[in-house]
Amino acid sequence: MKDWFTFVYKLCRKGSPPASSSVKDWLAIGSVISLWEGGGDVVEFGVYQGGTSAILSKICALRNRRLFLFDSFQGFPNLQEYSLGDEVLQDRHTALPYRASIERAKQTVEKYGEPDVVTWVPGFFSETLPKQVEPEKICVAYVDVDLPLSQKEAYEWIWPRLIPGGFFFTHEVPTALKHKTYDLTNLQVLSRSMGVIQKKVS
Repeated sequence: MKDWFTFVYKLCRKGSPPASSSVKDWLAIGSVISLWEGGGDVVEFGVYQGGTSAILSKICALRNRRLFLFDSFQGFPNLQEYSLGDEVLQDRHTALPYRASIERAKQTVEKYGEPDVVTWVPGFFSETLPKQVEPEKICVAYVDVDLPLSQKEAYEWIWPRLIPGGFFFTHEVPTALKHKTYDLTNLQVLSRSMGVIQKKVS
C-alpha cells in the first residue's frame, strides 16, 4: 500500500496540469482507484479544462479501468433553477468564467494524461443522463459541478451504478450540507470542500 501512495503522490506532483483539487484530494482519489481490486469504471462529473481528468486518466490506464467524463462544455445551465434559489451562488457563478470547450479539455488530457481510456459525454446532465447506459458499474465517482441541482442529477445517476464498497467523492461539501443534494448519512469530510461517501456492502 505504501508503494501505491508514493506512486500516486509523485504522479500528481510531476508533469501534471493545474486542477481545482489539491494534491491531498488527488492522493485520496487516486489511491482508492489504485488499490481497488474489484470491477467497475471511474466517472468524473464537472471536467472544466481537464486538469483533474488528465490525472485520473493516468491512474485509470495503469489499473486497466475506463474513465467517463461528463460536462456540458457550454458553461452552466439556468442558474436560477439549478442553484435552488441561492442568490449568492448565482452571483458567484455568473461572475466566474467556468466555461471551457471540449476541445480545450481534450488537449489537456492528450498532453498530460492517457486519452485512450477516456470516454467523453458532452451535454447538460438533464439531456445526457437519461439515455446514458455506460458505465453500468462504477467503482469511483468524482463530482465537482458546483450547482446544487446538477449535484443532485449526478448523484441520482451514479448511486445505483456504484458498486457496493465503491466511493463517491464530492468537491461540494458546503453546498451539499446546505441543500441536502446527497444522502449524507455516511459522509466523511476530508477537507473544507472535499468529502467522500462509501457505499455500504449489504
